[in-house]
Order: sequence, then structure tokens, then C-alpha cells
Amino acid sequence: MLSLRTIAQRVFAIGEVLNRKYRGVFGVVMSTAFVLIKTVPQRELDVYLTLLNLDAVTETHVSYGEYDLVARIDFDDEKEMAKTLIGQMRSIEGVIRTETLIAVEV
Repeated sequence: MLSLRTIAQRVFAIGEVLNRKYRGVFGVVMSTAFVLIKTVPQRELDVYLTLLNLDAVTETHVSYGEYDLVARIDFDDEKEMAKTLIGQMRSIEGVIRTETLIAVEV
């Protein structure tokens, strides 16, 4: 059985390659990360709704397994990514921990 992390790395990497090629056509250079989020039990919906209000978050999904949510963030540089992760996402009430998978082009 594959772990959520392994599945995410395989699925997101393919989609990211296509997405970056599409964005490159228009001269936009951005990076993408997928954030796996563990929440306090029964707080998944609250965290989910809060994530939808963050500018850098472009997608949020509920997931089963070790992590409760998966959020996609797009950012221009590492400073913006750190600001989003540390300053915003990790400080949301109900978030226990996060794991970040930075998508790379292959």
C-alpha cells in the first residue's frame, strides 16, 4: 500500500510539470508546494474554511489517512512561501502540524 506522501509526490509532480509549462508560455514563473495538514479532531472544516481565505492557497482538499487536509500554495519566492506557511497556515487554530512537499519540474 502506498503512503499518502508517495501518492502525492507521484500525482502532483506530473500535474506540476504540465502546469509550469502552461505558465511558462505566459512568462509567469512561480513555484508550487503541497502542504499536508494534520488538524485537531473535529476541526477539519474550520481549518479548511480558513485556508480558503488565504491568498496563496489555490486549492484545498479533505483527505483520509495520516493527514486531514491537502492545500496547494503558489508562490513567487521562498520568502513568500515561508510567510504563508509559518505566518499564516501553521498559526491557524486547529492545525497540529504540517508537512510541505515542494513541487519540482522533472
